[in-house]
Amino acid sequence: LTILFTRNSLPYGILFILFLEVNLLSAFGYGYFKRLLGNENAAVFPALAWTFTGYTVIWGQNYSYFICILLFTAVMFFLQGFLMSPSPSDVLLLTLSLALFLISNFYFFYMTGMFSACYTLIYLLLKKTRFRDILKKLLLLLLTGILACGAGAVSLIPVISSMLGSSRAGNITSSIG
Repeated sequence: LTILFTRNSLPYGILFILFLEVNLLSAFGYGYFKRLLGNENAAVFPALAWTFTGYTVIWGQNYSYFICILLFTAVMFFLQGFLMSPSPSDVLLLTLSLALFLISNFYFFYMTGMFSACYTLIYLLLKKTRFRDILKKLLLLLLTGILACGAGAVSLIPVISSMLGSSRAGNITSSIG
């Protein structure tokens, strides 16, 4: 944010980013429930409830947590598309949203990965899918997670390099040894 906005306009930038995050959250929430329920009208109310949950209101002041809610909703949207009719674009966008999750917050990344696997298993069992097809979907989901880790790790290399090259890292390693 400090790159995009000047010191005087930073408060407006934060408000703009929060406004953008809430709107993206509602758009992905609406898309997720529309895919899940198969009805545009029925998707409006769950999407509104999803967007303005207590978590968003309580933790909304924590921008990192709010972006995790947005990324979780995006992952659920693309995961539902992946489960209903796996097109290459849904797999790619699921991989990219998981990679963004890895970059923003590792803790929520692996929690979302475990939740996605459980959700996939339960959803496909309730759809009475054959065990072999469930296994294929889970393996493809695992491959998607591995690709997301690769994409996220590539973007984390500059962060790791700058951290290892900092004077603090040298002071810490010299005090340990």
